[in-house]
Amino acid sequence: MLDQVRFLKNWAGTMTVLTNGSTMREETLADLGQAGIQSIATPIGRVRGSGRKSALAGVTCVDRSFLVIESLWIRPKQCQTSIVHKLDLALRDDGAILRSASGKTPISGLYAAGDCSAGHLQQAIIAVADGARTMFPIIHDLSMMN
Repeated sequence: MLDQVRFLKNWAGTMTVLTNGSTMREETLADLGQAGIQSIATPIGRVRGSGRKSALAGVTCVDRSFLVIESLWIRPKQCQTSIVHKLDLALRDDGAILRSASGKTPISGLYAAGDCSAGHLQQAIIAVADGARTMFPIIHDLSMMN
């Protein structure tokens, strides 16, 4: 996580990490502090707009404190559909389906591509590219069946 926060800080200048009630290791908190990044563990109650189109005003935490923000970057946790769990597919530490570089899963003939295998890189353009890249090994394997 710290690498993504530092990366985004290059764009934002100032950065505050909102953990929404989750705790961080002391080592991570120290690293954030050394990088000049504040962290707040209080859960978020509401994201508030400024009233001007889609501009943000800030976030109100459940303790009613208010933090002024100009942009909000969200890092969602990987969530798999029920079929992934029913098939008992192995998952990586980041929640993505464990697969080979070509997209093959341990189940013969089953490939994983897109967001289900992206982990923290869940973006439409990455999912589409991954699907296109995985298509070639699938076509190859199907052509070898004849």
